Amino acid sequence: MEVGDGDKVGDDYMRPHIKLEQVQDRPVQSIVAFRGNSDPFNSTPVPITSRINQIMDFERRCVFPVIQGPGPRAQAQAKGNILPSWSTFTSDSLCDNITALAFLSTPLTLISQSSPDSSLLRLSLVHRYKALNALQTYVRDQGQPPLHVLMHFLVAEIWAENCDDALAHLRMAKYIMESQIRENPASIVPYKWISVFQMDIHRAALSLTKTLLPMDGWGTKPFEVPLPIMDVYTDICLKGTIRALFIELQQLGALYDIFVRDPSHRPTSWNLMRMRTLLLIGRAINHAVDGSDVSASLALAYILKLVSGLENIPVGATAIYKAGPKMLGRVRSALGEETLHPRLRLWVLYVGALSGDDWFTRAFDEQTVLMGVDTWETCKEILSKFYLPKDEPQIHFHAMFDSRLSNKIVELTTAFDDVKLHAAVQE
Repeated sequence: MEVGDGDKVGDDYMRPHIKLEQVQDRPVQSIVAFRGNSDPFNSTPVPITSRINQIMDFERRCVFPVIQGPGPRAQAQAKGNILPSWSTFTSDSLCDNITALAFLSTPLTLISQSSPDSSLLRLSLVHRYKALNALQTYVRDQGQPPLHVLMHFLVAEIWAENCDDALAHLRMAKYIMESQIRENPASIVPYKWISVFQMDIHRAALSLTKTLLPMDGWGTKPFEVPLPIMDVYTDICLKGTIRALFIELQQLGALYDIFVRDPSHRPTSWNLMRMRTLLLIGRAINHAVDGSDVSASLALAYILKLVSGLENIPVGATAIYKAGPKMLGRVRSALGEETLHPRLRLWVLYVGALSGDDWFTRAFDEQTVLMGVDTWETCKEILSKFYLPKDEPQIHFHAMFDSRLSNKIVELTTAFDDVKLHAAVQE
């Protein structure tokens, strides 16, 4: 493992190595390597340096909580123990040299974006170069790398928005996953499998291209468990594929509400829900890339990313999953090309306005005026037939309608005063 303080990289190999049994009582973030098992280069653990500890502390404080997920859903998921603990996650991620190189790429990418320290950017670029070279050597000498190695590389590339490099990792990951599901489904580790799908979704959202992985039942096959069938009622203006996407969106929203209220559901159920969420986002993006229902499909994908904690998530002084501006930019251009039913157009503009974008907010306000929608309650009734997230703050929408009502009251008061004045003059 060739990451150390400043330029003293090679010297770190000469430092004493620490084994797990020797450090059980020490803080987790100071344990850099736990075991060596299948490293083709060097099966010794990774040496500890102050720089490594800085990176690992950033990973523990800023990155790992993002992986765990946001809000009440994360609390419910945590009770199901879907994700490994911090100690298990890091020990799995630092088990050998190639895995550690891949794993440390992610916090290094983010910490270099968060810090004004230019040496961290240099360290990040040098580390990325060495990590990719190590991966090439592994592939040449050993064949396909383990899926978790590709998973870490994928996360680093996507969070750095290197979509082309991510695609190369995805192709290898897809081959491994196809082999797993065909030959040994029991070997599938849910969070690793789901993470790969998640990175493909983000790559597609960032580049506005189709997903590489199939967005059908293939992805959920390892996690299939019985779930209740939810009756939902979408707006009658929806037809064909876009209607099917909205039905799935509403069903997922209803199921999440049930799961959050009753977190006793097994981890397998949560894993299936997470996969279904990702696949729906992917199908919506693919449908838009095909040129069909572009604005509505991308708005659906965007709002589901938003409410699922997969869009514009702060990490340190930076943020990840920042596909929103590109997605909404394409939505805006598509709105100028498409003829939508007024209610569907209202919903698409509402989704854009959720981002705080001024253009979408103004267009949403204008659309409600054109439709004669005078109150937020009336507006919610229309939006709920498409999808209305319960967790998103709606304060600025309330304020919009309240302001309009106040203006009407002022206009009516002024008009009434004018009438009284005119009557007084006549007398």
